[in-house]
Amino acid sequence: MPAAAPTGGSTYNRKSRRAWQAKKKAIAKSDNPEGLKEQPDNSLFGKKRRHQSEGADEAEPATKGQKTAQRARAPVLKTDPAVQLAANRKKSEKAAKKSPSGGKHPFKAGAGAGSAYADKATKKKGEVADSKAHSRPHKEAVKASLHAWERLRAEKTSPKEREELIDGVLDSFKDSMVQVLQKHDAARVLQSCYRLGTQAQRDELMKRVKGQVVPLSLSHYGHFFVMCVVRHGTMAHKQALMAELNGHVAELVAHAEGSAVLQLIYTSVASIPQRNAFYRELWGKEFALLRQVEHSDLAKLFEADPACKPRVLRRLENLLSKAARKGLGMTTIVQRGLADLLQHADSAQQALLATTLKEAAPHVMHTRDGARIASNCVRHADAKDKKAILKAVKGYVVKAACDPNAALVLCTALEVVDDTVLLRKLLLSELLSELPTLCVDAHGSLPLLSVLAPRDKRYFDAAQLSVMGKQGDGNSKKDADTRRAELLQVLLPPLCRLCEMSGARLARSPHGGSVLYECLKAASDGVADVDKALRALATVALKPAGAEAGEEEQAAGEKEEEEKGEVEEEAEEEEEEEEEEGEDEEEGEGEDEDEDEEMEEAADEEEGVEEAKAETKSGEGAAAPASATINKAKQSKSGLEAYAHLPLVTHPYAARVLKKLVQEHPLFSEELLEQMSGSLKQWACDGAGWLVLALLESERSGATAMAELAGDAAAIRQSGAVGCRSLADALEARSAEAVAATPSKPKRARK
Repeated sequence: MPAAAPTGGSTYNRKSRRAWQAKKKAIAKSDNPEGLKEQPDNSLFGKKRRHQSEGADEAEPATKGQKTAQRARAPVLKTDPAVQLAANRKKSEKAAKKSPSGGKHPFKAGAGAGSAYADKATKKKGEVADSKAHSRPHKEAVKASLHAWERLRAEKTSPKEREELIDGVLDSFKDSMVQVLQKHDAARVLQSCYRLGTQAQRDELMKRVKGQVVPLSLSHYGHFFVMCVVRHGTMAHKQALMAELNGHVAELVAHAEGSAVLQLIYTSVASIPQRNAFYRELWGKEFALLRQVEHSDLAKLFEADPACKPRVLRRLENLLSKAARKGLGMTTIVQRGLADLLQHADSAQQALLATTLKEAAPHVMHTRDGARIASNCVRHADAKDKKAILKAVKGYVVKAACDPNAALVLCTALEVVDDTVLLRKLLLSELLSELPTLCVDAHGSLPLLSVLAPRDKRYFDAAQLSVMGKQGDGNSKKDADTRRAELLQVLLPPLCRLCEMSGARLARSPHGGSVLYECLKAASDGVADVDKALRALATVALKPAGAEAGEEEQAAGEKEEEEKGEVEEEAEEEEEEEEEEGEDEEEGEGEDEDEDEEMEEAADEEEGVEEAKAETKSGEGAAAPASATINKAKQSKSGLEAYAHLPLVTHPYAARVLKKLVQEHPLFSEELLEQMSGSLKQWACDGAGWLVLALLESERSGATAMAELAGDAAAIRQSGAVGCRSLADALEARSAEAVAATPSKPKRARK
């Protein structure tokens, strides 16, 4: 067998492995493992070694057995320096006691220095303790009162024990009542003492704070005690507080804590003369000190003394603007002052105040003076500020419309804002979404009527018009008729649909009837078609409320299906246009026209109503009214509930609306006469006399009505129903006119 060929030495021997391990250790310990080029003063890779920092270019590398010099480390502290200092101080004190020289040995300089430093630290701690004790001089008394407070406010504590505890607290604060009321804990204790104490203890508390009510009202914690007295005190104590606050109203009104006290006293305690006295103090110091003027508002003051107008307005502007900037514009007296200021200021001041108060206006519009402020801000602000105010109201338009004061602000906005597109997006879109509810609401109908019948005195009284402001005042540039026409284009179509589907429900409401009449009156000018609404109203005019509910529900369902079909067709057309053009088109804002038109069937358990429904279903007496049913309904209930199920022609509110529509629309008179034909006399005797008289006086229906009622004047007069006497007089007058107009035949001469 031949010998094997010699092989080379393996690279994986012990020597190679040791060299590789040493290399890895060197790399791990190196500050620059990547071997990057270092700058002379570079500290990127950590602190340089001493031999590198001292001439690294000339020094030779250290050999294996040679150790590099290292910096000595600082000794590790094993004890707290403060503890060590205290120990040194104790040692020095002991040495001072043993040494006859008092520890001032010349060879113990270290101990003497430590003792001096310790004495200085001790002195400083003592000063801090003294300052804390000085800042809380009543610490022990307050601490004891807190323990008593826990017992006296418990329900299980007996009245006698509570009285003793309160006496103890008052004794502990005998000479420091006002000072401890500045503390958060002691103020709470004394509030409980006043609220739960006897009358003698309350009198004692008021005696101790006498003369310090104004400083307490301006205190962060002390004003809570003053408010506690206002809420739980006797009238004598409240009047005592008011007497001390006289002359300091201007100081309190712009103070965070003082305004809270002033608001509580102004709204819950002060009478009308006292409120006027408080308000006069805002006009100037002379009114607060002299008290010679007894005017209740600025209008009377400026009428009596026109020279003081600039001075008073400047004073009010400075004071109330300061309060508004601090967020204190919600108080009643500030709102009253700002409303008067906006009313009597010149145009420049009004524009400046509107800009200042634009953020606060939406938050105060629910009060009467706040509504005056918001209306003036909307009226005198520029376009940008008007937009900011309307955006702040977005989402709360329906709630504001149902408020008696905020609704007037919406009326002002619809009257003075020129941007009708903005009004449509921010106001009308929300109003139209709740149209059935708002139309029958006493205040919700006002914004609608402000567009349908602007400032009509039948719907707006003098006080409401004064809140809205003077017509034509402000910085509006668009013509009022143009603005109204643009708003009617948006408002009338959904209103006409509502009148068509639920006209009977609107007619039975005093406020809904006004909206119904004004809507059909405005739409008759060519803005929208009203024939369908008039025919639908004439169809249900003779039916009780229960019988017409099903028809309205069916009509609403059909209308809803038609609208859904129209929406689907529009969506398909839009999709086709998007596919063809490849561009996104703006989609008009859809109106939610799904309305619940089902009538509220109140008091269906009445026997007379059930009989009327049965007769209606069976077809008996559908044309003629049931007099017995009407009388039962009138006797069983009072007010509007007594007429809830009567037909429209005999309903007290609906009949008035129908009479106006007969006089306004000839088409409606023809349609209604067609429904009532054959039973005009019976309807007149059952309460529809005024409506029949309107049909008689109409040009289109007068001849037909006269032909049917000829010869019934005496019977109608004897019925004694509402309007029957006037109807009988009209019939007799027309009969006389007809006889007089008939040519008489010539008499034959006798032979």
